[in-house]
Amino acid sequence: MVTGASGKYGGLVIDYIKKFNPDVNIFGLVRNPEKGKDLEAKGVTVRVADYSDRTELTPAFDGIDRLLFVSVSTPDIQKYVVLSAKAAGVKYIAYTSIAGIEYNRLGLEINHSKTEEWIKESGIPHTFIRHNWYLELEAPLFKAAKKTGRFYFISSNEKVSWALRREYAEAGARIILRDNNPEIITLTREAHTYGELGNAVQEALGTPLEIRRVSFMEFQKNLTDGGEDTSISVVFQNYVSSGDNGEELSDPKEFEAILGRPLESLTDIIKDFYAHEEI
Repeated sequence: MVTGASGKYGGLVIDYIKKFNPDVNIFGLVRNPEKGKDLEAKGVTVRVADYSDRTELTPAFDGIDRLLFVSVSTPDIQKYVVLSAKAAGVKYIAYTSIAGIEYNRLGLEINHSKTEEWIKESGIPHTFIRHNWYLELEAPLFKAAKKTGRFYFISSNEKVSWALRREYAEAGARIILRDNNPEIITLTREAHTYGELGNAVQEALGTPLEIRRVSFMEFQKNLTDGGEDTSISVVFQNYVSSGDNGEELSDPKEFEAILGRPLESLTDIIKDFYAHEEI
């Protein structure tokens, strides 16, 4: 079963599972039955439950052998998923956690650390799939660069690691389908500075850009000029600028081993991002 099956990540995981093993019996957990109709059309058996309601969750997990537990940011309700999986006799959990969990990750590490501990305490065999940041988080910068011809950033030489949602989803599908996974799998790409990201955006667009570090006010104005909201980008720029977050330790080897091939270049995944209009 894949939880969050009607979401962008969960839906992609299901598509990859069907690609890799067309005959596997796939269950998808959704909160809204209306959102399960497209999954049913793909041959997915849909079950409906909310993470906050154990009376729904436990029967939804009945007969499920392997569970890809897609995390949410709401504190504590993830404990109900673990308790319900235990009660229903789930035999294996792969949980989407966060890389660098021992560092400050905008507070997200708190929820993930708790959930990993609950899974350990359950005694259910498990794997913690530790993702880093989605490249899609930088959508405002990419859109603004395309519209204004400027790629501005606040951080200095600090680095960060991004990957596309589809890359994480493919890895998730491969992990849930295979046996003998280790307890922890860390999915990170090589970390880059924002200057390097700007150069990759320029190459992806095939258009010269003004790429430079600017003041906070200039950064916000450029996003606004491009018609973009500034809130997420400002928070993330401050996170990267603060350092001491383990980003520079990012290593792609484990990610590539799971995928069974080298990762595409940063420029290539930005091209893919623009081509699919995910901005």
